[in-house]
This record gives sequence, structure tokens and C-alpha cells, in this order.
Amino acid sequence: MAEDFNATASTLIGEKRLDEAKALLEQALAEKPADWRPVLADEDEEVVYCWDMQEFLACCAESRKDDGRVVWVHGSYSRACYLLAYIAVEQRNAEAAFQALQKGLELEPDHPHLWCEMGHLLQLLQRHDEALQCYVRAEGVRAWATSEQKGRALRGQGINLIDLGRLDEAEAALKRSLEVEPENPNALHELGYIAHLRRQAEGQSPSLDSHGAARS
Repeated sequence: MAEDFNATASTLIGEKRLDEAKALLEQALAEKPADWRPVLADEDEEVVYCWDMQEFLACCAESRKDDGRVVWVHGSYSRACYLLAYIAVEQRNAEAAFQALQKGLELEPDHPHLWCEMGHLLQLLQRHDEALQCYVRAEGVRAWATSEQKGRALRGQGINLIDLGRLDEAEAALKRSLEVEPENPNALHELGYIAHLRRQAEGQSPSLDSHGAARS
């Protein structure tokens, strides 16, 4: 299996060729080495299966504390699980999405995007308390998370706190997300939605557009 199976699958997903992407990812996982790990380290270097350049740079910054050399290789099987979960959500197959995410977390339990996607899935199922806990886990599970990962985790917290009626906490989470990803349109939209809910509670505002169904 070629190393770029995730990139190829992502392209297929972008083209809405979901069944083809699913087949490719399932084949890659079927061929996964039994001893695969997202990080392989020895005295001289650390080999990491990062998902993207931002994650690699964050990993390098953390590894410099130990003066080690970091090598990025493609072909993360935990990311393949994430993409399978994404496809399952798009195809409205919650059970398949859960299975893919659980497998991904077995392979890489500290990956923020896996926890965020689990939170997104639980949010879609209206299980907001559980979704919130996943997003909280996503925020703190890795010390060297990227700004994108931290921002998504905090926005997810904010969205589910809104659904739980905890508006002050939601506002605080969304404002914290803007500290790491300034001017993010999703965060700004949700803050506007909170303001609308408060005006509505005071009898000052009739309606507003939708809230929080898409990935944050």
C-alpha cells in the first residue's frame, strides 16, 4: 500500500467519491503492520506519523527540549481511522463512525482530532454532556497540540455548552478559542448566537440563523 493513502482518500472525499475512499482506507488498515505505532524513538531520532505540517512543526518544537532529531513519515493509520469515521458520519452510519474512532483512539489515544470527531458524532446524536467531555479531552490530551486543534476543541466545548444552556461557560470557551485562532468565523458566529439567545430571553429578538450542526 502506497504511503499517501490518506492523501488519496482525502482527495476522493473532497470529490464526494466516498465509497472509493472507504475501500482504499479499509485496504490500508487491513495491511497495517501489527506493531505499528504513531511514534518510534531511539537515542538518535524520533520518527513520527504526523497528520499534517502544522502537527509536525508542533511536534518538533516539543522534541527540541530533548535535542532529538525528528523525522516525519506519511501513512498514519490513526488518521485513516479518522477519515473512515468522517465518511461514516457523512453517510449517516453512527455505528461505523464509532467503531472507526475507537480503533483510531486505540492506535493514537492522544490525538486531538480523534477526540474532536468523537465529540462531533456525539453532538449529532444529541448526547451533549458526553460530547462536551470529548472536546475537553481533546483540548488537554496533548501538550503540543496545534492552534487548529486547540481552537476546534474549544469551539466544540462552546457549541455543546450552548446546547446545555450554560451560556456563560460557552462564551468563555469560544473567547478562549479566538485567542488561539483569531477571527475564526465559526467562533464569531456562535458568540453572535449566544448574544441572540440572551436578547431573546429578554424578549428583544425574534429569530436567528442555525447553530452548531457542522464540524466546528
